[in-house]
Amino acid sequence: MMTAGRNEALNSRQPSWIPPLDGVIKVNWDASMNMAKNWVGLGIIARDIKGLCMGARSIMLQAKTDPRTAETMATLEAIQFSKEAGFWNVIFEGDAAQVVKEIKSDTQ
Repeated sequence: MMTAGRNEALNSRQPSWIPPLDGVIKVNWDASMNMAKNWVGLGIIARDIKGLCMGARSIMLQAKTDPRTAETMATLEAIQFSKEAGFWNVIFEGDAAQVVKEIKSDTQ
Protein backbone atom coordinates (compact mmCIF):
# COMPACT_ATOMS: atom_id res chain seq x y z
CA MET A 1 0.00 0.00 0.00
CA MET A 2 2.78 2.46 0.80
CA THR A 3 4.47 1.71 -2.53
CA ALA A 4 1.26 2.32 -4.47
CA GLY A 5 0.77 5.67 -2.74
CA ARG A 6 4.35 6.62 -3.51
CA ASN A 7 3.90 5.70 -7.18
CA GLU A 8 0.66 7.69 -7.36
CA ALA A 9 2.45 10.72 -5.94
CA LEU A 10 5.28 10.35 -8.44
CA ASN A 11 2.87 9.95 -11.37
CA SER A 12 0.79 12.99 -10.38
CA ARG A 13 3.72 15.42 -10.46
CA GLN A 14 3.92 17.84 -13.34
CA PRO A 15 7.26 18.01 -15.15
CA SER A 16 9.24 21.06 -14.09
CA TRP A 17 11.49 21.17 -17.16
CA ILE A 18 10.07 23.16 -20.07
CA PRO A 19 11.70 22.47 -23.46
CA PRO A 20 13.30 25.28 -25.43
CA LEU A 21 12.14 26.40 -28.85
CA ASP A 22 13.24 24.39 -31.89
CA GLY A 23 16.87 25.10 -32.72
CA VAL A 24 17.66 26.28 -29.18
CA ILE A 25 19.64 24.36 -26.58
CA LYS A 26 18.63 24.69 -22.95
CA VAL A 27 21.49 24.42 -20.48
CA ASN A 28 20.63 23.71 -16.86
CA TRP A 29 23.14 23.75 -14.05
CA ASP A 30 23.32 23.30 -10.32
CA ALA A 31 25.83 23.08 -7.50
CA SER A 32 25.90 20.97 -4.38
CA MET A 33 28.14 21.14 -1.38
CA ASN A 34 29.52 18.99 1.39
CA MET A 35 30.66 21.68 3.79
CA ALA A 36 32.01 19.17 6.32
CA LYS A 37 34.45 17.77 3.76
CA ASN A 38 34.93 20.96 1.71
CA TRP A 39 33.63 19.45 -1.53
CA VAL A 40 31.68 21.27 -4.25
CA GLY A 41 29.90 19.39 -7.03
CA LEU A 42 28.90 21.13 -10.25
CA GLY A 43 26.46 19.60 -12.71
CA ILE A 44 25.51 20.78 -16.20
CA ILE A 45 23.20 19.30 -18.81
CA ALA A 46 22.30 20.61 -22.28
CA ARG A 47 19.07 19.41 -23.91
CA ASP A 48 17.21 20.08 -27.14
CA ILE A 49 13.49 20.63 -27.81
CA LYS A 50 12.81 16.89 -27.39
CA GLY A 51 14.66 16.75 -24.08
CA LEU A 52 17.51 14.75 -25.62
CA CYS A 53 20.84 15.25 -23.91
CA MET A 54 23.20 17.15 -26.19
CA GLY A 55 25.99 17.07 -23.63
CA ALA A 56 26.67 17.03 -19.91
CA ARG A 57 29.46 17.74 -17.49
CA SER A 58 30.02 17.14 -13.81
CA ILE A 59 32.90 18.42 -11.75
CA MET A 60 33.96 17.74 -8.18
CA LEU A 61 36.18 20.34 -6.56
CA GLN A 62 37.73 20.37 -3.15
CA ALA A 63 37.03 23.89 -2.00
CA LYS A 64 35.83 25.67 1.11
CA THR A 65 33.18 28.08 -0.10
CA ASP A 66 29.65 29.32 0.43
CA PRO A 67 26.50 28.30 -1.53
CA ARG A 68 26.34 31.53 -3.56
CA THR A 69 29.93 31.16 -4.71
CA ALA A 70 29.34 27.49 -5.58
CA GLU A 71 26.29 28.44 -7.69
CA THR A 72 28.32 31.18 -9.39
CA MET A 73 31.04 28.65 -10.19
CA ALA A 74 28.41 26.33 -11.71
CA THR A 75 26.99 29.19 -13.77
CA LEU A 76 30.39 30.11 -15.18
CA GLU A 77 31.15 26.45 -15.91
CA ALA A 78 27.81 26.14 -17.78
CA ILE A 79 28.71 29.12 -19.96
CA GLN A 80 32.21 27.75 -20.65
CA PHE A 81 30.80 24.28 -21.40
CA SER A 82 28.33 25.74 -23.91
CA LYS A 83 31.07 27.70 -25.65
CA GLU A 84 33.35 24.64 -25.86
CA ALA A 85 30.47 22.50 -27.20
CA GLY A 86 29.69 25.06 -29.89
CA PHE A 87 26.21 25.88 -28.60
CA TRP A 88 25.46 29.45 -29.66
CA ASN A 89 21.66 29.60 -29.55
CA VAL A 90 21.32 28.82 -25.84
CA ILE A 91 18.96 29.43 -22.95
CA PHE A 92 20.65 29.13 -19.56
CA GLU A 93 18.45 28.06 -16.67
CA GLY A 94 19.55 27.71 -13.08
CA ASP A 95 17.88 27.81 -9.70
CA ALA A 96 20.22 30.32 -8.07
CA ALA A 97 17.94 33.35 -8.35
CA GLN A 98 20.43 35.88 -6.98
CA VAL A 99 23.24 34.76 -9.31
CA VAL A 100 20.93 34.84 -12.36
CA LYS A 101 19.59 38.27 -11.34
CA GLU A 102 23.12 39.69 -11.05
CA ILE A 103 24.17 38.29 -14.42
CA LYS A 104 21.06 39.73 -16.09
CA SER A 105 21.62 43.15 -14.54
CA ASP A 106 25.19 43.24 -15.87
CA THR A 107 24.08 42.37 -19.42
CA GLN A 108 21.18 44.79 -19.80
